[in-house]
Amino acid sequence: MKKITVIYFLLFLIILTGCNSIKSNDQNITEEKAKQIVIDERSRECCGDAEIITIISKTNKYIIQWEIDSLKEEGTDSIHKKTGKIKAIESTRGTCKIK
Repeated sequence: MKKITVIYFLLFLIILTGCNSIKSNDQNITEEKAKQIVIDERSRECCGDAEIITIISKTNKYIIQWEIDSLKEEGTDSIHKKTGKIKAIESTRGTCKIK
């Protein structure tokens, strides 16, 4: 009985460490590129560029929080890691046109 328990434990440990070491090498969008996409999309002609506050890397997307201080505008976007597609999660709106 002890041998079976030890074997199952070792098998579980091997599988667990193997799954954790798998790296996603097929990511096309880097963190820096994701930041630049948000800055380009959210910056305003009259009021300056958006500033990145935080960036969180998830399995298939980046969650980026940004703000434009002069407009008191802020928001959160997600960027798909493979496609670079931006999706607004939350945002307050200013009065200037988006670039």
